[in-house]
Amino acid sequence: MAGFKAAIVEGHSTAMTRIVNNVKEIEGINLQQKPALVYRSIRKAKERLNVSAEVEYGLLPGFLTAFATINPGSRVCLQLDSNGRFYRLFLSLGGIVSVQDAMLPVWEVDGTHMKPPAYNGVCLTLLGKDGDKRNIPVAVAYVHKETIDNFAWFFTNCKIAGIKLDDRVTFTDRGKQLGAQELMAQWGLKLHLKFCSLHFLSELKHLNIICAINAVG
Repeated sequence: MAGFKAAIVEGHSTAMTRIVNNVKEIEGINLQQKPALVYRSIRKAKERLNVSAEVEYGLLPGFLTAFATINPGSRVCLQLDSNGRFYRLFLSLGGIVSVQDAMLPVWEVDGTHMKPPAYNGVCLTLLGKDGDKRNIPVAVAYVHKETIDNFAWFFTNCKIAGIKLDDRVTFTDRGKQLGAQELMAQWGLKLHLKFCSLHFLSELKHLNIICAINAVG
């Protein structure tokens, strides 16, 4: 596709939105509903450009600085490990945080394992809900795995960003979040967690507990 080839240029953004818009403009083909195909194609094209992971990770500080400048009120945080390599990243959307009181007083948090071979980490996401109960991304973090420390770091950054976690509940599934809540309590930071009943039912089915109860009944 000429539109795809024209969008993949060394030194320029390879964001999905840019690629999709370029292909739609030049080819008249809408790939908006095929993110897996687009990401796979972008990855293969970038491999041919021989762009090293070191170069791409090196662009993160500049990207985060630019994001915070363009989006006032946003919080960005990038941490490196002892060898100066990428460790974890946090980003909140200042425009959304500023109108959080107009949203439903509830948050959702979850972790998603990343699949690209260049980064085998986890994406932590805090979602809000608008008046129509649509999910609204508020904050995101990339960490190496779901640990108590990483969740505590994520929630603490949310608080620093001005996200209200004290006076509204945060729904989550089972995991390390409860440990993070206990750790934050030691720091004097309040977090109001609730667990989703659907996840409990799913876990009970997985353990065959519901089947055993039904059999007894």
